[in-house]
Amino acid sequence: GNDNTLAGVFAGDPIVAHRAACDFARSACTVNLSELTDIVVADAYPSDRDFWQAVKGLNAASGAVRPGGTIILVTPCLEGVCAPHPEVVEVGFRHAPEHVRRLVDTGQLCPISGIVIWLAARMLERANVILVTKGVSAAETTALGFEYAPDPAAALAHALFRHGASARITVLHKAAKMVCAVQ
Repeated sequence: GNDNTLAGVFAGDPIVAHRAACDFARSACTVNLSELTDIVVADAYPSDRDFWQAVKGLNAASGAVRPGGTIILVTPCLEGVCAPHPEVVEVGFRHAPEHVRRLVDTGQLCPISGIVIWLAARMLERANVILVTKGVSAAETTALGFEYAPDPAAALAHALFRHGASARITVLHKAAKMVCAVQ
């Protein structure tokens, strides 16, 4: 259907309404998978204008990959990492949650950036991430804590070298709009 279709409306007590909306979104957006796989290839459409938005696709992919596996995130990110929050590249995603919290608590990091950094760091604890993008440079990708590949074929070749030719692969189209769960 149309990406602009209204799916539900929730009102009333803010906490109760928010929880009801989350339950509805979970039921509407969950993709049930039969297994976690070695490699997950995902795009972040329609949340792909910058990496700040593309984290949504990475989050879905982290729910589909086995621990120690590889996520290949293919996303244009034509506006880069996140122009309003340049500290995301400066800090990167290779930090323990306690370190990120300390940066936020001491005012060295905005809380909103801290949340994105913490989420991405948790995903990197679970899996290797190869970023395929034209909007984020190889140097920025490495600074974030990811591996860089110039195109999807190179990323897949690298992942197959890591996991072997018999690696199980899942492909997620429009991953930013889904939540993955194993049945």
